[in-house]
Amino acid sequence: MSIGTYFSHSYRVQDQALNKAFWSHFKSDFSFFVDPPSDVTIHTHLEAMMRRCSAFVAVFNRRRDIPGVHCSPFMLYEFGLAVQARRPKLLLIDQTIDATPFERLDRDETFYFSPNDPDARLDELREKIDRLKEVARAYPNALDRQRGRIGVVVPRANSACAYAQKNVLARIAEVADRHGFHIGTLPIPHQHNAYLALALDQYEAVILDVRGTDLPDWVFPYAHGRLVPTIKLARLEPGEVLGKIVMPPIVEGLRMDEAEPGVESVMYWRDADDLILQLERAFLKMDEGQTVFKKDDEALLYFESIGRRPANIFISNAGNENPLAGQLSKALRLRNIRQFHYKDADAIPTGSNWPSKIRSEVETCDVFVAIIGKGYENSLWSREELRIARTRDAQIVTLPYAAVGTDLKFLEEYDLGETQVTPLPANQNEALSLILGKIQQTLTGAGRGHNKTVRRTTMLGGSREAIIDTIRHLPASSWPKLLARLSDDGIAVSLTGGDAGPLRSRAVAEQLFEDAVRADTDPGNQSTLAKLVQALPKLAPASHRKLIEHVERGIASRGAT
Repeated sequence: MSIGTYFSHSYRVQDQALNKAFWSHFKSDFSFFVDPPSDVTIHTHLEAMMRRCSAFVAVFNRRRDIPGVHCSPFMLYEFGLAVQARRPKLLLIDQTIDATPFERLDRDETFYFSPNDPDARLDELREKIDRLKEVARAYPNALDRQRGRIGVVVPRANSACAYAQKNVLARIAEVADRHGFHIGTLPIPHQHNAYLALALDQYEAVILDVRGTDLPDWVFPYAHGRLVPTIKLARLEPGEVLGKIVMPPIVEGLRMDEAEPGVESVMYWRDADDLILQLERAFLKMDEGQTVFKKDDEALLYFESIGRRPANIFISNAGNENPLAGQLSKALRLRNIRQFHYKDADAIPTGSNWPSKIRSEVETCDVFVAIIGKGYENSLWSREELRIARTRDAQIVTLPYAAVGTDLKFLEEYDLGETQVTPLPANQNEALSLILGKIQQTLTGAGRGHNKTVRRTTMLGGSREAIIDTIRHLPASSWPKLLARLSDDGIAVSLTGGDAGPLRSRAVAEQLFEDAVRADTDPGNQSTLAKLVQALPKLAPASHRKLIEHVERGIASRGAT
């Protein structure tokens, strides 16, 4: 049986050739699982991955633009999780990186390579891989372990804890259930430490306060010391601003970047709606499971996927074309491309409003793939999907394909003539290859508009939270000025409904943030997210002005890359 191994690696395109080269030395005995590039990192998911692995492997490339450590701070964080989990490890380190962060490791746990000749000293590398294999086989393979419950850690006096109120717990249970998780409450203190340890072991992950306001401040260190995956909550009171609150030292120790205004792995929240929306995202990520590659072709597809921009693909078809559409959906998953197909098992949660879900997916997709065959013309929902997509033609890529023998006259209603629709080969594998090739071309091509490049400004952690919280606190008089400024900068805002404040909802603030990210299409111009942040200081309330100016300086110092 192959060894389940957490693989920590660079997301930069230029480093993928090296990742592929090193993978070739592990592939016969190891299954690597990874956390693919994402706009939002859920640290609970990473902690759960580390608990399930039998070994840890990392490839540290030199980062000339990172002062001090000259390597990825995020990878150092993952390395810290491996140390905490006491997993056998092997770190492959560019020999031009300062070795200080790794000096306490045993010689067998590190391999220093030359970036100009990574294949030098292969005998040494293979010897250390054999040693890792021997040690790791003693660890149980937990990749296929049954899913557990999620615990909400609460004080015995629930009234003292903002998220332990009955109505809030009910909402947490509801959103968790949508993603296949069951919730249990874990009251503290326990009468004995051993009982608390056993109680924690019953859960896949726990939700708990880390600030020390809703729980005693010893609870998080206890759980963290045992590497229990935690959704780390810190509640902000009215008038409090990110960056000015005092967090316990062990929470501050989770920082990856000292310049961030908040600890990246902490979920800051102000009200129940805010909390539930963020938990929804956390449960969604945890429900994804691991991205695992065991075979050479799977690894190559993954490494190549890092060179593409993030995108949401909507697959539209009538029932006759479900076999091809299902194969396409599966192939996109393997390539780390987010897709929606109504027949996927997890596409539409049970009990949800499926018409609303489908409309929402079409309205937010980046690429609309229409597989038009017999039955498409008479399917009310297929036609509705196509109609919505055509109204968004300036914002998205529409890729229409026609199965053999399909009458396409009805497409004239949608300004799609036969010359614009690509005929599909009768052979399903050839048809699949044709569609995948076009999607790959669309997501990697250079230029403006339809062929977008990889997003150049990814905001994670404290900076992202600072932007969203500033938007939430904008006074009513500043709101139309911001929308006008964004319009002038080419950022189309898709907000619907009224939300006048005084504290706007997180949903509205996040939607505006995502609109700015989506508009980042021109490699020759300044990042539109940077433009959003530049617009905020003059409009923000006094309480948030220094905070957003701090974020603005951070983006400028990184060159919005």
